[in-house]
Amino acid sequence: DYWALGHVHQREILLDRPLTVFPGNIQGRHVGETGAKGCMLVTVDDRGRAEADFSALDVVRWFRIEVNATGMDSGYDLVDAAVGRIEELLAKNEGLPLIARVEVTGDCPAHEQLGSEPERWAVEIRSAALDKGGGRVWIEKLKIRTRLPVDPRELDGAGGPITELLDYLDEIRSDPALLESLGGVLDDLVKKLPRELREGKAAPYSDRRAWLVDLIGRVQPILISRLKARREQT
Repeated sequence: DYWALGHVHQREILLDRPLTVFPGNIQGRHVGETGAKGCMLVTVDDRGRAEADFSALDVVRWFRIEVNATGMDSGYDLVDAAVGRIEELLAKNEGLPLIARVEVTGDCPAHEQLGSEPERWAVEIRSAALDKGGGRVWIEKLKIRTRLPVDPRELDGAGGPITELLDYLDEIRSDPALLESLGGVLDDLVKKLPRELREGKAAPYSDRRAWLVDLIGRVQPILISRLKARREQT
């Protein structure tokens, strides 16, 4: 009359007749297990027809907040946008503590400001979230994946230091040997990380090449910002 499937942590109804359901787990443990978690309350009538109703049991709820930063001029625009999304989550999940990861994408003038000081903006958003939620919301991480609306090479002039830097970083990304050489410099540090960060599909470093390419992308705006500051001082 009813197939109750286990192991998979994501709730899903596979078939209506016979009713076949992954109820998911009862508590999200990390950002890969977002949304309400709980169990399925199943009622079977005298004809063998089953109905399942979801019942939330979680005491803390995880979310991903996706922010489109296209056109944003300042990091404070991002803070305002993130707070707006947090207010929506608070209204829909009344009473529960929430943990959220903020993921930012889009082409925007604020890219260099965001990318050169990611920790500052993580703190700004975390502080605003704590204030808005009365302590109910914690920002687990801020991931910035923005880009400048124009290529920085166009602003640098032919053969300038920013152009040379960007060309070199592009070369590292496209050359497996250079990328592996970069990874070798960080191996000793990675080995000291907790096992859950180094192993398994959900681990940030499980895909070595993707991790290194991502790392270069995060470092790039920091280096550009420092080059510009140095040039302004001379």
